[in-house]
Amino acid sequence: MEKIDLPALLAGTRDLHPREVALTLTSAILDAAGGQLVDDATVMCLDWHGPQETQRHVSSGADTRQASATRTK
Repeated sequence: MEKIDLPALLAGTRDLHPREVALTLTSAILDAAGGQLVDDATVMCLDWHGPQETQRHVSSGADTRQASATRTK
């Protein structure tokens, strides 16, 4: 199994929305495992202590206008 450079990955995603960071991290885990996770369940816990977003007001689903422009994957 390939290793993940977590500090570099977190630094490279610091400008992304937390939801996109979670997607990037889980994609990196799946890629590192060669697309095949061996366990029945894989868990990723991430504590995010960033600024409080005050502009997002939606009744349901994701507000795509709030998506990070720099997300590449």
